[in-house]
Amino acid sequence: MEVQGTDKFIFYPKGYLLVIADYFEKDKRVDSKVVVDSQNIIVNSAKLAMPIGISDPDDHSYVVKYFAMGTGHHAAGDPDVPVQPIVTETALETELYRKAITNISYPTATSVSFYTLVSRDEGNIGSWYTEFGLFSDSAMFAIRASDTGRIRKNDNIQLEIYWRISF
Repeated sequence: MEVQGTDKFIFYPKGYLLVIADYFEKDKRVDSKVVVDSQNIIVNSAKLAMPIGISDPDDHSYVVKYFAMGTGHHAAGDPDVPVQPIVTETALETELYRKAITNISYPTATSVSFYTLVSRDEGNIGSWYTEFGLFSDSAMFAIRASDTGRIRKNDNIQLEIYWRISF
């Protein structure tokens, strides 16, 4: 049986990433600054995983569980020039830090939000983070090369990561 007009049922999920850096002196927060504020790419592996996630309630391998940061997706030798990721990617270019998602919420009937707090003593690599990703145990779901900012994480900075995917 052929179904006519099925192309109108194809959905294109969209993602949005917001990273806020909270700056501390000693144990007091002295400033907060938005360092990444942009849309991102929902990669093909996520689009393929979504039907499994909604059709097999016992298969939890495609549930988004992790946020990751890395130093890739920029022009060779110049972290100020981002190279945009593409939908066929399955990993960050240079992943250096991964953390479990702290909170998952459903702000609307057609969206899911992920929140992660990277505390002052986590993820201090001494280099600029320039790429970000959401992952399940089996696949990468979303990726973003930072074209609005980059983060040099140290023990005076905590990061608040907000990532929303809308369907």
